[in-house]
Amino acid sequence: MSDPTKQWLIEITRTGGWLRVAVLDPATGREAVAHGPLNANEEDLLRLALNRLRRPEDPHPRDGLVV
Repeated sequence: MSDPTKQWLIEITRTGGWLRVAVLDPATGREAVAHGPLNANEEDLLRLALNRLRRPEDPHPRDGLVV
């Protein structure tokens, strides 16, 4: 069950034909981003970014550069 007192920093940016929703957890420093077309529902993109943020970190990350 999620903590009802949990807070996130949310940034919604429109760039060209895209909508970018970034969510940052200030307690952990983790960030997750979702992109979609301008006509996408902001709440859907926010939910997608939050789900990505809540997903546990991979204890065995793949080889390569993570940016």
